Amino acid sequence: MTGPDWTFGPLVRALALGLHAQNPSLIHPLALRSGSGRLDESLAVLLKRALPMGGAPAIIRAIDLGMDRAGSMAIHSVATRSTDPKQLAAKWQRLERYAMGELVTDFDSNTDANTLSWTVNDSETEASGSGLSLFIAGSLLALASRMGCQGLSFSADGVRLYGAQGSRSAVAQHNAERFEIHWERFQARKPNPVDVPRQGGSDPTGAVRRATALIAADPARSWALDDVGETLRLSRRTLQRRLSTADLDFPGLVRAIRVHYATQLIRGGRSLNEVAFLCGFADAAHFSRTFRRVMGMPPSRYRDLNDRDSGVLREIRASLVP
Repeated sequence: MTGPDWTFGPLVRALALGLHAQNPSLIHPLALRSGSGRLDESLAVLLKRALPMGGAPAIIRAIDLGMDRAGSMAIHSVATRSTDPKQLAAKWQRLERYAMGELVTDFDSNTDANTLSWTVNDSETEASGSGLSLFIAGSLLALASRMGCQGLSFSADGVRLYGAQGSRSAVAQHNAERFEIHWERFQARKPNPVDVPRQGGSDPTGAVRRATALIAADPARSWALDDVGETLRLSRRTLQRRLSTADLDFPGLVRAIRVHYATQLIRGGRSLNEVAFLCGFADAAHFSRTFRRVMGMPPSRYRDLNDRDSGVLREIRASLVP
């Protein structure tokens, strides 16, 4: 798994830190190189050392132990804003696209409400086989736990390898094809307060304000009009009518919220690719086109002006309306 360091780098570091915590003689965290060209190699070495140490439980426990120590993590930021664990699949796959331009995981949409199921295509990765599958499983389990999933377990081809009554015996040589994580309960975390763009137009019922707050709480989610309407208990037609009253349409509202969030992240010093991911854009090119459409300049220009604390930007931000 290659790619920019902000993509999988923190997860690889989490694995290293967790393995070090369990067995200090196994690896020293400072030996881990964070350059993007070494991620795949570093992961392969870590997994090779971890598998004999205890297979699935060792790798999963290590990622969980190290996740909160590994520093800023884009996938953690977007995952923990989710109100449904199923949303983790789409966010994880978008991370893969940003990192490698292709998907390693293929999630099955036809599973029950408390299960994520997937297969792994590891043909293009140096860290392959059961080790890569366990790394993905450990990352998803740690993220699901921090999202609010409880009673988590992990199975490979129907054999439970982690969780209640998990088996430690058939782990290291288990060349499975299908993987699942399951949770018994879910309680969504309370999201951090969010800053939302100013609203224009009329909003007598408060529907636009509530829709704006809902989307802004999780801008990385792939939002649909029906998702918002269902949450607000409004029909599709009613929500469209309320948005129209405020001189808005749904795509424009989502676009303005994401760009507004992007301006905050750029001012915070994030790379433009990471900003694009955190704001829910399919790729950096889509982000750049949308940002230019809303702000009248590409994000790179905005970043340069922000570095000079431009008064022009203050005027643009003050006038940003969905």
